[in-house]
Amino acid sequence: MYAHLCGSHSSTSQPLTETSPADEIGGDSELVLEDVTADGFESADFAEGLTIERARAALYAAARLHALTLALREREGPLDARFDFLFPCERAAAGYLRLVRRGLPQLEVFLRGRPDCVEEAAAVSALSARAPSLLSTLLRPAEPAPLAHADFWSGNLLFREIDGESECIALDWQMVSLGRPMDDVALLLLSSLTPELRRAAGESLIEDYGDRLELECARLGASVSGAIVRRGLHPDWPRAALRALLLCAGSVDVALGEPRAERRLLEAVRDLHAQKILALKPESDA
Repeated sequence: MYAHLCGSHSSTSQPLTETSPADEIGGDSELVLEDVTADGFESADFAEGLTIERARAALYAAARLHALTLALREREGPLDARFDFLFPCERAAAGYLRLVRRGLPQLEVFLRGRPDCVEEAAAVSALSARAPSLLSTLLRPAEPAPLAHADFWSGNLLFREIDGESECIALDWQMVSLGRPMDDVALLLLSSLTPELRRAAGESLIEDYGDRLELECARLGASVSGAIVRRGLHPDWPRAALRALLLCAGSVDVALGEPRAERRLLEAVRDLHAQKILALKPESDA
């Protein structure tokens, strides 16, 4: 639908009309779409991976979302009471269970096809059996709980460069929910960066994100919440990274058949196995 409408509009030189409602009337919701490519935004090449400048711009965009909703939470209370459109936890759990049952076996088959991934394949097999009991640990928000995009990878991002600076906006907000900021950070790092860039700059990108989060929180009067979240970033990496892997496994067909994307997934699994993250247990069993 959007491609059809956009195509017919782009044949003219008339700009899109900006509108704002004078009143809000109950009833059916309306979806309003904007062609931001007219402002210079473009999608990234998933197979190629993000540059460090674009990765940083994406994390800054995530930091703005997280800081804004932390500030809103402080002023108005829990956000799930404020927004009734948030992706509910029970639906998220059901969705992740489908990912476990479909994606992890596919990932295991992919790994078993490589003679140098015997240990990783066995670890993924064990994870498949254990993952349903892990869901509450992986999905449980931690206070203070901001909103997380929850599907924050390069395929849902658009970028533009102005005066040598990268800017980023996020698309596809249907999974937005109460979450932990590291969920968005970990998914971006594991899914959208080359292994070389992730290993070389991953830690510094997390620090850049944390700096920007605290800066934005201070500007919005939520310094205490920003500091709490910042302190919890690195300790939350194992949980967030495993959650990100389940998302990647659920979309494993996106990577298979493209050598660069396959290698990125393979190296992510290897690194998480080396960090013993694939062996993560539910919090009550840890």
